[in-house]
Amino acid sequence: MDLVAIARHFPACVEGELRITPITDGLINATYRVELLAGGQQFILQKINTAIFRNPAAVARNHSLVNELLAKTSYPRQLVRQLKTTVGNDLLTVDAQSAWRLLDFVTGAHTIHKANSPATAFEAAKTLGEFLFYLNQHSSAEPEETLPGFVDFAGRMRAYQAALGSASPTRRQQAAAAIHLVNKYLTLPDQWIAWQAADSLPRRIIHGDPKISNVLFDSNNQGLCVIDLDTVMSATLLYDFGDMARSYTNETVEDDAQATSVFDPDMYLAVKQGFSHHLGKLLAPIEAKNLDYAAQTVIFIQAVRFLTDYLNGDVYYATRHATHNLDRAQNQLRLLTELTHFLTI
Repeated sequence: MDLVAIARHFPACVEGELRITPITDGLINATYRVELLAGGQQFILQKINTAIFRNPAAVARNHSLVNELLAKTSYPRQLVRQLKTTVGNDLLTVDAQSAWRLLDFVTGAHTIHKANSPATAFEAAKTLGEFLFYLNQHSSAEPEETLPGFVDFAGRMRAYQAALGSASPTRRQQAAAAIHLVNKYLTLPDQWIAWQAADSLPRRIIHGDPKISNVLFDSNNQGLCVIDLDTVMSATLLYDFGDMARSYTNETVEDDAQATSVFDPDMYLAVKQGFSHHLGKLLAPIEAKNLDYAAQTVIFIQAVRFLTDYLNGDVYYATRHATHNLDRAQNQLRLLTELTHFLTI
């Protein structure tokens, strides 16, 4: 793969010597930093993973839609532009399974991969909440669906039941403790599923992957901008809050099944305060009253997804060892148990 040849399809990179280096932080797309040696200008070159995002053109159109909506408001943060190809397209399609794009590089920014203090968690949640607040101002526009069924919790539970029925006896036995705990919480998502069926939750544009590394910070650890818009979708804001709570409050790595304590209550309170800092003016009563429930439910559904994949023989998530998905499920169930205990104190 000739990365320089690919970069040359974008006007900003047509001339001059280029230095292209991989950025290994992402889990889905292949991402590279492109630097023009003559002037030092930098860009992000990215290959969209078409095994996950089967309609990369929709991903690109959603990115443009988000920028257009935010540009119509007084949103104070930087927007990351998609730069056109030499023929005026958002994407360079090399073949049926290869879609490339060039994005702005945000100078003076850094990423944080794990919240290291409640103050950092608050700032990240506030920055994402601000992004969502301005994105949902006075607009009926909806992103195109790029991840079908992503927030279909009824579908996630059906998949779990099917996996439970078809799993090998060995895997069911190895996962017995996790299955027992999932079954203990089996009715947890019922209210959410009922709301979805009745269309009771306000439909908003959400980020879909609000982990802390999708917020860029400046040198003072203040939020600079929100990145990675591939997963934006129409859903409930409760999902983004729940996934923030899930990913920010875990004191260990996501696949640590041995830790006896994983939940940080101070991080949780900071995320809740940060998320509501701007969005408190937008949230409907059903949203504002159910943040705690959302956190529990999203954590539970992620545990179910990991356990489902383990029972299915590890067909979706990449694994490094035989019980990797089971370890992930057990970690999430521990997080759920500790959060639930905290909320009942």
